[in-house]
Amino acid sequence: ANSPLIDYFIWIIADTRQSPSQDLIDQLIAAEDELDSITAGATHLTCVLLLLAGHEMTTRPIGNGMLYCSTRINLRRCRRPRVRRLMRWEKSYGMIHS
Repeated sequence: ANSPLIDYFIWIIADTRQSPSQDLIDQLIAAEDELDSITAGATHLTCVLLLLAGHEMTTRPIGNGMLYCSTRINLRRCRRPRVRRLMRWEKSYGMIHS
């Protein structure tokens, strides 16, 4: 049995094959079709990995930045110019070491 994420991407890939949209999934499908070494399973897992990596790269810095603002500085001073500094402050991009 597949995981719900794999099932979701099986559906998305099938839909994209029917109506291409010139995105990353289209490029993965083209690579799968052109290269014998890439299987459909590898394409599905690559989509899941990209989704999880994007989620990790988005939520962790935002959460860490909010924590930093709420514990170390006055929230009224936590404005847009500080966003770059917050991104440099905490680079916990690893999903393994939480």
